[in-house]
This record gives sequence, structure tokens and C-alpha cells, in this order.
Amino acid sequence: MTSTLASAAPDHEFLWSDDHGNVTMVMTIRTISASRFKAQCLAMLDEVAATGEEIVVTKRGRAVARVSPMSEPESLRSSVTFNVTDEELLEPLEIAWNATADA
Repeated sequence: MTSTLASAAPDHEFLWSDDHGNVTMVMTIRTISASRFKAQCLAMLDEVAATGEEIVVTKRGRAVARVSPMSEPESLRSSVTFNVTDEELLEPLEIAWNATADA
């Protein structure tokens, strides 16, 4: 049996299930209305960055956006593969060309 329980945290719902005497409670993702998000946007962005907790923004009860924390980008250090040496890269080309000619 699964039920929804109003929580002390007004933006969260708790789901609980009773499986033969073993009660499990799970907190769902935080949801807020678009009007509240608009009014408190900057503070909520700071909160998401600090806590890592996602927020789902709703309009008329329907989810329309998800605000989630950014992860650190992977380092590009040591990710480049060179297919030519520096000397090969700087060698003159054996192709005659005119830099002022029309394309």
C-alpha cells in the first residue's frame, strides 16, 4: 500500500509504503509554483547550488521546468592527441598560392 503524506516541509511530499509491517518513507523532489519561483528565483538558485537538491517548477500543477545543480566540467588536460610533430606543423607547404587572388 502506498500513500502520500503532507510534510512539515511545505514544498515536499512524502511517499510512504507499508509492506507487511515494514514502513518505508521517501521524500520526493521539491516542487514550487512558477509565481513563487519568479519571486524568489535568485535565492532558490543559490539554494540549489549549495544543497545539490533539484527543484521542479510547476504552472497550474503541471511540471514545466527543472532546476538542478551544475556539475563541474571534465578537465581537458591531457585530452588532446597530436597527429603531427611541431616540426611537421611548421614545415613550409609545397603548394604555390596567391594570398591576394580572389576566391
